[in-house]
Amino acid sequence: MPVKHLEVENFKSYSGSQTIGPFKDFTCVVGPNGAGKSNLMDALSFVLGVNQKDLRSSKLQELIFRPPSQKPTDPTKLKASVTLVYADSFDAGSPETRFTREITPKGSSEYKVNKKKVTKENYEAALSDINVLVKARNFLVFQGDVEGIARKTPKQLVDMLENISGSSDFKEEYETLKKAKEDAEAATIFAFNKQKGYRSERKQYKEQKDEAERFDSKLAERASLQTEFYLWQIFHIDNEITEREEATSELKAELAKAEATEAEAEKKLKDVKKISTAARRNQAAVEKNRVTLAGALDKMQPNTIKTLEEVKALTLQVTKDTETLQSLKNDAANHEEVMAELTSDIDNLVSSERKLEEEYQKIKTQGIGLKETLTPEQEAEYEKIREEAGVASAGARIVLAKEVRSLETARAKAAGLTGDLKEIQGRQEDAQRSVEELKVRRNKLSDGLSGTGEELKKAEKDLKEVEKYSKKQGEVRDGIEKEIMEVEGKLREARDDKRRSKEEEKLNAAIEALKRHYPGVQGKLVDLCKPTQRRFNMAVTVAAGSNMDAIVVDTKSTGFECIQYLREQRVGTATFLPLDSLKVPAPYTAERLRALEADGRYRLAADVISCDENVKKAVLYAVGNTVVCDDLDAARELCFGKDGKSDNRVKAVTISGGVISKAGTMTGGLTSDSSKAAGRWDEKEVAALKQRKEKLEAERTKTAKAPKTSTGVSTAAQNNVAQLADELRATVGNLKNREQYTKSDRTFIETKLKEQEALLKASTEQAKKVQKELDEAEKVVTAASTAVEGARAVVKEAEDVILQPFREKTGLTDLRAYDVAVGRAREEFVEKKAQLRQHRAKLEAQLTYEDGRDFVGPVEVLEKRLKASKDKLEEATKKESTVTDKIAGAKAELAQSELELAEVSKTEKSNEKNVKDAQKVFADAQGERMQVSKSMNSEDGELERLRGELHEILQKARVEEVTLPTLKAGRREDADENDEDETTQSSSQNDSQSQGTSQNSAVTDSTHFSQSDDRKVKKDKRAAASIDFSGLKAELKARLNSDRDEKKIRSVFEQKLAKIHADIEAMAPNMKANDAYEATGERLKESGKSFEECKIKAREAVAEFNKVKNLRAKTFNKAFGAIDTALKTIYRDLTKSSKHPLGGNAYLSLDDSDEPYLGGLKYNAMPPMKRFRDMEHLSGGEKTVAALALLFAIHSFKPAPFFVMDEVDAALDNVNVLKVCNYIRQRSGDFQCIVISLKDMFYELSESLIGVCRDVGVGSSKTLSLDLTKYDQIEPEGEGEKRMGEELEAAGKRNRSIVA
Repeated sequence: MPVKHLEVENFKSYSGSQTIGPFKDFTCVVGPNGAGKSNLMDALSFVLGVNQKDLRSSKLQELIFRPPSQKPTDPTKLKASVTLVYADSFDAGSPETRFTREITPKGSSEYKVNKKKVTKENYEAALSDINVLVKARNFLVFQGDVEGIARKTPKQLVDMLENISGSSDFKEEYETLKKAKEDAEAATIFAFNKQKGYRSERKQYKEQKDEAERFDSKLAERASLQTEFYLWQIFHIDNEITEREEATSELKAELAKAEATEAEAEKKLKDVKKISTAARRNQAAVEKNRVTLAGALDKMQPNTIKTLEEVKALTLQVTKDTETLQSLKNDAANHEEVMAELTSDIDNLVSSERKLEEEYQKIKTQGIGLKETLTPEQEAEYEKIREEAGVASAGARIVLAKEVRSLETARAKAAGLTGDLKEIQGRQEDAQRSVEELKVRRNKLSDGLSGTGEELKKAEKDLKEVEKYSKKQGEVRDGIEKEIMEVEGKLREARDDKRRSKEEEKLNAAIEALKRHYPGVQGKLVDLCKPTQRRFNMAVTVAAGSNMDAIVVDTKSTGFECIQYLREQRVGTATFLPLDSLKVPAPYTAERLRALEADGRYRLAADVISCDENVKKAVLYAVGNTVVCDDLDAARELCFGKDGKSDNRVKAVTISGGVISKAGTMTGGLTSDSSKAAGRWDEKEVAALKQRKEKLEAERTKTAKAPKTSTGVSTAAQNNVAQLADELRATVGNLKNREQYTKSDRTFIETKLKEQEALLKASTEQAKKVQKELDEAEKVVTAASTAVEGARAVVKEAEDVILQPFREKTGLTDLRAYDVAVGRAREEFVEKKAQLRQHRAKLEAQLTYEDGRDFVGPVEVLEKRLKASKDKLEEATKKESTVTDKIAGAKAELAQSELELAEVSKTEKSNEKNVKDAQKVFADAQGERMQVSKSMNSEDGELERLRGELHEILQKARVEEVTLPTLKAGRREDADENDEDETTQSSSQNDSQSQGTSQNSAVTDSTHFSQSDDRKVKKDKRAAASIDFSGLKAELKARLNSDRDEKKIRSVFEQKLAKIHADIEAMAPNMKANDAYEATGERLKESGKSFEECKIKAREAVAEFNKVKNLRAKTFNKAFGAIDTALKTIYRDLTKSSKHPLGGNAYLSLDDSDEPYLGGLKYNAMPPMKRFRDMEHLSGGEKTVAALALLFAIHSFKPAPFFVMDEVDAALDNVNVLKVCNYIRQRSGDFQCIVISLKDMFYELSESLIGVCRDVGVGSSKTLSLDLTKYDQIEPEGEGEKRMGEELEAAGKRNRSIVA
């Protein structure tokens, strides 16, 4: 598919419309210099889409032809175009394709294919369809491109091959996916480092948490030891107090016995009776509970009885109905017999009534035992007279009833007044006791108020002194703070306040750990050496490079051990410099370079570093024979010489950080990392500032120390003046509150005392009044009794007036005796007679009933009722079962209550016995007061001391927040009750003492600790009684025989507490570490999840990237393989001759076989009979042949249908030109080749010539065409090769003669 011809219109030097061609398979363009050959090349390039910048112009309008002799034409009317006519073959009928590119008057390009306007992309696609690749430019070689290929760097060769292979199409996607992969991997690394950081942070918090736990353990140990110490003290003091109290109680009891009077004994008995009364109350409460349960049971009984009765009634009803039904059936069968039997029974009853009357008359006359009796008529008269007597005495009887009621009312009033009097007397006694107790409490509150006032004055004085001291220390602290701020400002200016990263801190900590574990570790090289002058910092840093951060060790084995340690601890990586195996430059080499120091601009790097002798070897290894130069010019002069021909193989470093390596490469510029590294020695210079800052901070800490005070404060406040002031303010506030509350309590007590005194006075007056009313009521009772006796006599007289005539008439002097004797017989007669008549009436009624009785209907009714009754009975039976269960539960509770009542009753009886025993005890102890009075005073004094000591210990335990174990609630309540009983008894004894004698009143009023009923003493006693001593060791409970034993044990406790306190003070725990540890754990979980997500995304990104990478590499390698194979053949063909039939050898090699497009591509050519050399060491002709071979090889990969070359033979001799011409001629059947050349051999071997000349008249280029195929002669077989060999040999001779 060749180019047939080219149509040019106003393009560059070609004016008007010109047709250039026709072109053959091998066409040579010839013409003098400046005729327009290169413009023809530009026309071909232009129409094939090459950018104008590659056509020796900056914009398209410069490509339009402008005649030099004519007037300037309007640029907006100028245009140009180039059309390339392309055909499948040179045959006349072969179809053609026209590619046209125009330059519009506006200066833009228009593209047409077959005269149809298309876009640039479609235009290039149409060219691509015939293998013309615009980007790769696989169809042309510009003038100078051959030399350019020879000069291309490996990277440029790779870029060229990428365009040829088409792998550059994947470059943008590759870069995008690579960035996505790198971002994903960076995110994964970041997530991993974040997770790693959290692990490290969690480990740190774990250590802090463990330390906090150890701190808590020490606190618990101290608390336990303090608890044991206080328990030991309280136990022995409480035991001694108990013993003393028991002894005092005994002495008081003996003294009470000696001084007791009947009233005191009665008072004692009353106290004991209180217990009995409480027991009776308890018994009443239990009885009330029993009654409640019984009432509940009684409430359940009606329902139960109703249910039982219902069941019973239904059962009876069923039984009765069954019997009735059976009876009806039987009666129906025996009806006649029943009728006869009833008639007979009635007759018998009539006969029995007659006999009864006869017997009664007989009894009256014979059986009553009186001489005179009343006839039936007299009996009737007697009944009337009795009624008249009752009417006659009715008034008297009313008076009698009234007098009886008055007597009962008087007696009730007297009983009520008696109860009221007892109640008032009880209130009077309670008021008297309350008055005495309130007076005691008022006196104690007054004493406590005076003590609180003294403590308040002392605390306020301490507070003023502390505030004054704090103000003074604050001024000193402000001065220190100001100086610290100045030091910190200097540190900030030196950038010393920038914190290192966690990894660096971790590595530094690891190095310190390595120093502790392995003595051979010296430390970082940067810490072991220092430039002699500050201006050499950057030069030394660059000269040593990464070795400056290396760790110096004595032996290689130590280095291996350190590496193993870092691996186990997962700290990171580090470089180690073992002093026993480092290789340093020989001394004589350093001496040769040291001679340069005479110049003044040079000095050895090792000579500008100061260090200890033992690490000198490491410094020499790090910097070697590096020379420090003043500037880059001095470094270049040292390495390259003044004329640029010196070959000093030495590494030179400038003071500013520039480097010239031994290989001659130069490096310059400065990074922040380099500046930071160079400034590390400046950090050493600010160490003094850091030390000054630490010293000032220590002084500032001392200013916070607190002065000593007389007021008790905590240990923490003793070390902190601010906290001390706060505690003193709190103490003053508490004391003021206590004073206020005490005054309020005293006011309340005084008010209460007045109320009780008023109540006592009112009770006394009321008792007198009630006693007077009781005396009058008893007189009224006596008078009412006399009135009742008189009224009874009046009633008897009234009845005798009516009954006396009847007695005289009948001769019955004693009517009452007659009523007793006859009345019983008469009543029996009347009763029996009534029974006989009643029974007879029933029988007569039954006879009437039986006579009209129906037996069919009732039987049916009874059968239905019997069925209904049975159903109801079944339901009632179920209900009975439920109610019975409830009743059983209630009865069980009632039984339990009755048992409890029995136990309470037993206790009450026991209390009654105790009352009797108490009476006996007080009666037996009246003679011992004088013997025990002196001993009791001694015991009271000792007891007061012990109580004060117990109070002090308990107060101290509360202040120091010592936790003391307590008894369970039940046992503690029992102890409190016992304390209250003992206190009550003690109060009674004290009252008796105060009433008996005034001698002991001074003892009672001495101090509050001498009084057992004092509020503080009671509180301390209850507190001691509530403490559980079961956990105290047996040896500590052992009785102390002397003060020496007590001091010994106390000393042991104090030593242990001091040791634990010292351990606690030495700790600085982070008490929030546990929460931080948990929070870090949660963050670690979240970071783990994030890390897994990042890994998944990274894998996906890597997979996508690898897919494109492999595709790009495959495409590149495919082209590389094809081009490398073709190159070897082409180069061998271009270099072989009769003397060298095998030709030369050429090949391509990649720096990176996995991703070749990232590395370089080396092109190596070895001409015949020459050794292997790099491309830059070949001659000009050899480079051109090698470059042409590579161009032909590249063209062979994706061959364009035509190949245009512009003077590629400029550097070739005749021999090589002939070889190139022959190669092109041989390949002319594969592709069309258009060559611009000035060599005659191209003219001779081409198939056609295009001549370019200059039309001076119009200043335009013209072309002429010559078809050389017309002059070809047919040569015999083999003659062509023979002639080519002869021509090559002749060309060689000409070249040799020219050289000679």
